[in-house]
Amino acid sequence: MFEEARFATVNVEEIAAEAQISTRTFYRYFATKEDVLQVRIRREAESLREALEQRPVGEPPLHSLRYRRRAAISAEDPALHKRWIAVVAATPTALRAVLGGCILTLNGMLAEFFGSRLNVPADALVPTMLAAAAAGVIRAAEMRWVVVRRESRNDHFGEPQGPGGRRGHGSRYPGQGQSRGNNK
Repeated sequence: MFEEARFATVNVEEIAAEAQISTRTFYRYFATKEDVLQVRIRREAESLREALEQRPVGEPPLHSLRYRRRAAISAEDPALHKRWIAVVAATPTALRAVLGGCILTLNGMLAEFFGSRLNVPADALVPTMLAAAAAGVIRAAEMRWVVVRRESRNDHFGEPQGPGGRRGHGSRYPGQGQSRGNNK
């Protein structure tokens, strides 16, 4: 529905009619139409929370996170995810709502996970910073992988390739990881 008509032009009455519910029922669950887009974020955060709880306690937290996100992205419908991102990206109010939801929902859940693994409160500086950094990396990787490179299943989530296609050796960027001559 949001693809056919821009998100900004669709009203709550049209959303309710498409969902075959009353407008009153819509407002019982959502304060605004932008809140509809938050459902995906809440589901993603809850699914990630459940999956992370299943990972071994002794496993490094970032390894657990990487493993679960990789599995989740691989299981998603890439066309649907790409369409959702396109709707959000094309609508400034939706973009603000989704980014806000990501920060509040996903970062909060990640801070709880990191805090539990590090045996510190979730609102301590380190889990909060790790959560923000991890969420940023997740979003950047999803955008790159889902939107730009989904066609290529050879893109290794979080494993950069160096010269000659070797993972973890050198750098993709010119001038990095290479000798610059004699530094005596």
